[in-house]
Amino acid sequence: MSCVILLQNQAGNVSVYVETTAGVAATGLLFSDVTVTISKDGGTYAALNPVLDGTSWTEVSGGWYDITLSATDTDTLGTLYVRVEGAGLKTSLTPALISVAASAPTATLTVATTLMFGYVLNVNGSAASGAAVSARILAVPSVGISGTEGYVQSEGLVTAKTDSSGFFTMELLTGAQVDFFIPAANYRRTFQVPTSSTNVFDLP
Repeated sequence: MSCVILLQNQAGNVSVYVETTAGVAATGLLFSDVTVTISKDGGTYAALNPVLDGTSWTEVSGGWYDITLSATDTDTLGTLYVRVEGAGLKTSLTPALISVAASAPTATLTVATTLMFGYVLNVNGSAASGAAVSARILAVPSVGISGTEGYVQSEGLVTAKTDSSGFFTMELLTGAQVDFFIPAANYRRTFQVPTSSTNVFDLP
């Protein structure tokens, strides 16, 4: 998937796609209609700093919105995840790469991975915190190298654990056939990793 590159300690924009639980583009949303949190390089999700105002949440079209991140939001090198949630909306999760200014490329970096995510709940509806989630690659598609950038999948097994809200994320090789398993829920299925960020439980 395409991952926007932002410079460390500098403000920048991330474009997010938001859709309703019915699977259609969510248009006309104001910042007050959503909850936006970020995770800095694997850290816990927290509100943006400073809190977004009307000029930092801009509707583009067709369910796409631009979010302006401050220099404080981009102070940690690595992958930054922007999560958008709201009543009647599917959770949207968008990655950005925070890079040092001296080596940041001028264009976006395209890597052959897709961000998969979801929630794991207990029978009573409470969050299943610390639940193990795994995906084993069964078949790998052809991976090419473009220009000076390339990507190699070095692990056959990708694992993750849910946070205190039961939420998990994992990056999987786009197009790969994977065996997905949540032992605590006795949930198992096989699917092909899509080309865009997707809730695992929304897959057909």
